[in-house]
Amino acid sequence: VPDQTVTGADNVAFVDAAGTQVLFGFATYERYYPAIGVSHEGVLEAFLDMESHPLEPGESLVGDWLYLGTCADIPKGLCEFADLVARQMQVQLKPWEMPTGHCSWYYYLDRISEQTVAGNLAALSADRDKLPIRYIQIDNGWSTEPGDWEANARFPRGMKAVADDIRAQGYLPGIWLMPFTAARTSRLFQAHPDWFVKNWKNDEIYGTPSLDFSVPAVREHIFNLFRRLSHEWGFRYIKLDAVIVNLAPGRHRDQHWTAVMNLREGYRVMRSAVTEDTFILGCTSPLAQSAGVVDGMRVSCDIFDRWEAVKDVFMRVFKRFYYHKRLFINDPDCLIIRTSANEDEECRRPCVRNAEEIRTFVTAMAASGGILMLSDKMSLLDRSQIELLSKLFPVNTEAAVPLDLMESNVPGVLDLGRRGRTRIMALINWTDVDRELRFEINRGHVFDFWSQRYLGLCDHRIRRTLAPHASALLFVTDDAPAAVVGVDDCLCPAVEQEYRDGVLTASFVKPGEKAMVAAAREIQSCEGGRARPVETAFGRLYEVTAVRGARTFRITFKPE
Repeated sequence: VPDQTVTGADNVAFVDAAGTQVLFGFATYERYYPAIGVSHEGVLEAFLDMESHPLEPGESLVGDWLYLGTCADIPKGLCEFADLVARQMQVQLKPWEMPTGHCSWYYYLDRISEQTVAGNLAALSADRDKLPIRYIQIDNGWSTEPGDWEANARFPRGMKAVADDIRAQGYLPGIWLMPFTAARTSRLFQAHPDWFVKNWKNDEIYGTPSLDFSVPAVREHIFNLFRRLSHEWGFRYIKLDAVIVNLAPGRHRDQHWTAVMNLREGYRVMRSAVTEDTFILGCTSPLAQSAGVVDGMRVSCDIFDRWEAVKDVFMRVFKRFYYHKRLFINDPDCLIIRTSANEDEECRRPCVRNAEEIRTFVTAMAASGGILMLSDKMSLLDRSQIELLSKLFPVNTEAAVPLDLMESNVPGVLDLGRRGRTRIMALINWTDVDRELRFEINRGHVFDFWSQRYLGLCDHRIRRTLAPHASALLFVTDDAPAAVVGVDDCLCPAVEQEYRDGVLTASFVKPGEKAMVAAAREIQSCEGGRARPVETAFGRLYEVTAVRGARTFRITFKPE
């Protein structure tokens, strides 16, 4: 479009008039807030916000590194770009088990108490075999006010006691706070107004109070706070919220300090104070600027009650797939599957998504490959809803590659990659009309997870027309005389299987699971499982269920 400039905070990808695929953006994010743009006329622009810093005669400023390059494939190029940024910023991610858990926020908002935590803890414990989550995270509503991070009257025993209760049930406790600010009425602000970022022209506080980490006493205070949270109280998952709105581009004690330097120093202090096994999540925080100093990062907006909110969340999540496990672990925000039937007087965010939209939400969450946090009142979910959630386990840990990244505002053709001999593809129709989605394949067996339908052997291209807001999850398994082509209880299974000399040996992913086996010949015997034929228009299909808790099965086929 003439006169249009495409802008981004970190980087942009585009295809020029000659068809060249180009990546343009900053390769480090350690000093200043960046902005970049690409105009229709081919003008590339890069800016760094100097935040009104005064420049003395003869003084020079050094910005961040800038990157310009071409690639043969933009999704792959973005992954290579993120690897470059990680090297430049010396990111060293820990080998975390993917965080899974329950967050109190999206059901109760700030109306939480010891009782609400205990209620969800009991419900989750009862379904531990179906929902093997790791963390119970207490969100906003536990403290007196920002800055004075002590338990309020709804947590009379204190936060250490609540954390101990969570740990006693076999989970790890998590907690929320806003560490970069303090309420003006807080004891902290009243006692130390000199700890906050000032206006450039006077000593008044710059906007919302923003702690100045160039002040040694601030660093000491936050270090002690996080040491208490982690070492003394026992929290092992710490969600740091409202970060970007509490970073002031004003005058710090060190006048060469910037808001980005303040962010990174703050995160470094917090990280240094906690135990090695404490996971730190940044939320509503600058993204690339946080690389290397947090473990996880919210890469979406907040999830709200309607379908449109799911679309808004995953527009961001799928466009930021390349950050995942390179700069940090991506957090797509919480999964909510409730309807009005699962809400009571404690619910502060009534939801109106229908069953199709909820299933699409679950599909998208699996495709994100990131953190999985549930946020319903667990005791009000029925058995079918618990079963639906259980299909997310074992969780997918790899971000899907959006194959339609450059064609769709919200990507809907999502390659979750291969698990053994099976490639998993998610298709999502984000629009309000029927839409055909397609992708290329090598010859393989195709199985539709949600409908549990075997679609036969397919060549070259898969086409599916989906209703508005609907999704499909397809397993494409390499062609073979016999193969496990699908399962019924896991969205992203890793099925170990081998076919040799008329014998198929394969594993069950979960106890009680049903495996679907496509074969060219009839079954002669089945060890470790019961096999029954399933009627299909595409050759022989068998449903195999485990016997006596078997984890593998072995099928021998009749000779030709």
